[in-house]
Amino acid sequence: RNTMMSCVVLDGFPIYTAEFTARGDEVVCTSRRHHFYTMNVETCQVTRVPGIKSRKEKSFEKFAMQHGPHAKYMAMVGTSGNLLILSQTNKQFLFNVKANADVVKCGFAETNEHHLYSICRSGEVYLWDMRMRKCVSRHYDFGSVHGTCIAATFDSKMYACGSSSGVVNLYSNLYGKEQQQQQSKGGAFRAAATAPKPVKSFMNLTTPIDHLAFTRNSEILAMSSSREKDSFRLVHVNSRTVFANWPTNQTPLNYVSTLDFSPNGGFLAIGNAKGRVLLYRLNHYSTA
Repeated sequence: RNTMMSCVVLDGFPIYTAEFTARGDEVVCTSRRHHFYTMNVETCQVTRVPGIKSRKEKSFEKFAMQHGPHAKYMAMVGTSGNLLILSQTNKQFLFNVKANADVVKCGFAETNEHHLYSICRSGEVYLWDMRMRKCVSRHYDFGSVHGTCIAATFDSKMYACGSSSGVVNLYSNLYGKEQQQQQSKGGAFRAAATAPKPVKSFMNLTTPIDHLAFTRNSEILAMSSSREKDSFRLVHVNSRTVFANWPTNQTPLNYVSTLDFSPNGGFLAIGNAKGRVLLYRLNHYSTA
């Protein structure tokens, strides 16, 4: 039985996103509010961050945290295509990058600490370089009407995009590498005339994709939608196939609201609309 270490209530602040900082000593919580909160894990001290200076956004419900030994950024999804880059240490606004349409989801690359992925409502996918503070690669998600979600593998060799139709496209990241090589040789950035084709499209779900997550070794991709009951699937990335033996009709998933893998892939946690977190053991992996 897990012992609860502490309990903090943020009155009038329904939490939409909560995530640990890279050091693991602090949790950042955001909502549909201009302000957000941080909580020190050891002391349970809660700090109210009044907002982001010089920014007019009224809501910071979505953000992404950079992880790794040299992590220092967090990215807030702003309005009008803006991604606001903040310091993890003092939560101060550093700079922003701007897409051509409203950004709906973003995520940092794990092995390349300078890269940030984002997907727009229009279905356009961006790869940002934090050093140059600009886009180094972009394309439209194949067949997408509205983009909803994006996630990259730990080694950044592949990434997946979810759409409002429930389709998940899996891409090889060679496209981004070609664009970066072009820039390193002094060439100007330009989007490709034709968007790269996904290596595989998964059409097992039929409602908007809310969450995508890869295991650390990039072997498994989890995808889910909160709009339909038991709308969850696991993909074996190397063979490009969906696991047929799980989940079953008897798996009590309900409406999936969030999901994630443990660092070594041994556990899979799935949160649902009943307020429960279901923890599953993946026996293929010897450690958690």
